[in-house]
Amino acid sequence: MLMLPLVILTMKDDGDRAYMTRLYREYRALMLKTAWEYSRDMDTVDDIVSESCIALIRHLGQLKTMEKGAIRAYIVITVRNKAIDDLRRQKLRQKIFVSMDEDTVDSVAGPTAFERKLNLRQEMDAVKEAIAALPAAEQDVLRLKFFQHRTDKEIAGHMEISETQVRALIKRARRRLKRMLYGEGEKP
Repeated sequence: MLMLPLVILTMKDDGDRAYMTRLYREYRALMLKTAWEYSRDMDTVDDIVSESCIALIRHLGQLKTMEKGAIRAYIVITVRNKAIDDLRRQKLRQKIFVSMDEDTVDSVAGPTAFERKLNLRQEMDAVKEAIAALPAAEQDVLRLKFFQHRTDKEIAGHMEISETQVRALIKRARRRLKRMLYGEGEKP
């Protein structure tokens, strides 16, 4: 059985939900193939397809007036744009984490500064690797919350999700990070 993205299932209007369901079923393979061209990670591909569905829902009125060939092209362009957005976010995350790493390590001083800097650098590298392994949405929410010091409300507006979803993403990301950094049964 084909799993529909949550965003389609939560649409209020029955007619719009039925239209998006049909569209998704018809073009799902094309959407996955297009996203796969930009990312070979299935979790990222799924995120790109979900974000594309959100964008398509925003332009549902326009889609309903298009012919089949134009719809196909519109969907491919939408998925490509979301995949490129994801690549840009990944570059930004890498840039932020690299600068955070250098600034933090350079701030360490004292008699055993070299050893502390070395240990801190290793810990920062482990954290960066663990964050990079998280799904894109969880990486984004952590970046906005802890590196850009945004409020839950600001993050919700930026990511176009509810504040409850923001808190759930943060909690899920922190739980995954703890598992990755400290193992299944261990806690810091």
